[in-house]
Order: sequence, then C-alpha cells, then structure tokens
Amino acid sequence: MAEKLSSGQVALGMIETRGVVPAIEAADAMVKAEKCHHHGHVKAGGGLVSVLVRGEVGAVKAETPMLAP
Repeated sequence: MAEKLSSGQVALGMIETRGVVPAIEAADAMVKAEKCHHHGHVKAGGGLVSVLVRGEVGAVKAETPMLAP
C-alpha cells in the first residue's frame, strides 16, 4: 500500500535508459532534486534499464520530463 505524503497524492514516475550508469545518474538526479524516493529498477534486456521513482505528484511531474532528451 502506498504511503500518503503531505499532499495526499502519490505518483509513480519512470525513466528508461540505455545502460546502468545513465539509470543511476537519472535516479540520483530525481532523488536529490525533489521529494521523490527510488522505488526500484527493472532491467528490460538489450541494455535497457527502467528506473521507478515514487513521490508527490508535482515532484514526479517536474522531474521526469526534465531528464528526457
């Protein structure tokens, strides 16, 4: 069950990268910049890695597009 944050709404954001190093950099940037928490990662194969973050809706919306090319 998802914990409720101060706003009462929780979002799950996802960034997909090629390789582990960019995935670590993306997760680090999201966690440091806003009220997001690393929720996990998935190795999809072919070098693709998906990073999942959880946090307040505004924080997740602000961070995920910023990291896209």
